Amino acid sequence: MKITKSIKFTKAKLESIKHTDKVQQFFDLSCEGLSLHVQPKPSLTKSYYASWGVKATGPDGKQKTSGRRRYICRFNQKPLDVVKRLINIKLPEWKKLNETSGGQTIETLVKDYISNGAGGYRIKAKGAKLKYKDKTTDHYKQLLECYVLGKTEKQELLDTLNNSYKLAENNYYKKSLPKILLKDI
Repeated sequence: MKITKSIKFTKAKLESIKHTDKVQQFFDLSCEGLSLHVQPKPSLTKSYYASWGVKATGPDGKQKTSGRRRYICRFNQKPLDVVKRLINIKLPEWKKLNETSGGQTIETLVKDYISNGAGGYRIKAKGAKLKYKDKTTDHYKQLLECYVLGKTEKQELLDTLNNSYKLAENNYYKKSLPKILLKDI
């Protein structure tokens, strides 16, 4: 069983932490995402980690949070202020990577279509190829950017696109359209 505490990280405070027979996790109150893991007595190591939570909505509509972490370095391998600066810079990037790690999303599909597929030929069963007009291509791109990717300044439209949807009684779908994985459609 882990022992978890939140403290303000200072060099003296971290050095005074003793090893016990259980794994200990300490979270910094002054730096979001910074944690120190203290291993039990045989190992006697202390390590810095970046920690964050990933929210997922289950099939029943309930939201669950699972923890993620990334190893930074051993204690005293780098100064504490360097570790804090690294986490402040890299944590948003790591969170974003983790959001789409499950596969391709609707956002990546639409962006790929806009950059590579728009302006091509219409799909047709018989006859000669028909090319889209430039005006039609531009209109399709604007619609996709506005209503799928949410690139608009109208707050009312953004609220409509990002709010949760009620599927049934006590059952809500909370993921925004661009973040839905293609395998889930």
